[in-house]
Amino acid sequence: MTAPVAADADVRRCLDEIMPAVLDVFAPEIAQHVEQARDHLERWVDGHGLVRKEAARHRFAHADFAWFAAVTYPTADRESLFLIADWFAWLFLLDDQFDDGAVGRDPDRVRDLMEQMAQVLLTDGDTDTDGGTGRSGTAPASRPPIVE
Repeated sequence: MTAPVAADADVRRCLDEIMPAVLDVFAPEIAQHVEQARDHLERWVDGHGLVRKEAARHRFAHADFAWFAAVTYPTADRESLFLIADWFAWLFLLDDQFDDGAVGRDPDRVRDLMEQMAQVLLTDGDTDTDGGTGRSGTAPASRPPIVE
């Protein structure tokens, strides 16, 4: 059953108007590396081609998963915050593909998406040359595939 359009408008108003006002009054503690996490997340998503259309990029930026990670884990160090932001973004992008998109209704497209996702998971998650970690960004050849 589809929710009435008025309910969608109420949710959007709550997220866009009411919640920011609440956060002005009750300011949350935020991890100090939030800006770096935003930059990292943008590179990570771009590097893996996870958000391709301009409208989707705008929605993704507006969701601000790095901020969400920074508020949820305010004491996280830089690398942990990056990983948490990646994880949040990954889960929401995956959920959107299966729930809101045509992908979830087409078994062949689900298989293709799962293969693409496996490639991301089989790498170390960092598309920089070494991302300051000394890792190359490639998956070990011995690791078994997630999706066959």
